[in-house]
Amino acid sequence: MWEPTQGKHYAVLFSHVLEIFTVECDEPIHSITFDTNQTSFTYLGRLMIVVCDEKGRLSVLHGVDKQSGVQMRLIKTDYTRLKSLQASPDNTFVSVVTNNSIAFWGADELKSAFD
Repeated sequence: MWEPTQGKHYAVLFSHVLEIFTVECDEPIHSITFDTNQTSFTYLGRLMIVVCDEKGRLSVLHGVDKQSGVQMRLIKTDYTRLKSLQASPDNTFVSVVTNNSIAFWGADELKSAFD
């Protein structure tokens, strides 16, 4: 998936591993390994990626455009499984498909995990 604002970065998800690349280099600038299978991810602006997993957790990664200094916060939810997620076109919220419904998280709520 391409970073939506400038298109200079892209990310690829392989089950337990998320790799982030730049257009200047064919080696990943970040390779993040998770403890469980990740089911989907989306960019939330230029600096942030949100990843969901099969255990009902969201992982929010901040600073993904830089070679160093990626921060990650885990957000536990009340859902048993998160299947896929998508950022809204204006990046104000993320919608998540669960086993039986759709859930929404505001971008400000996800960004506040780093405060």
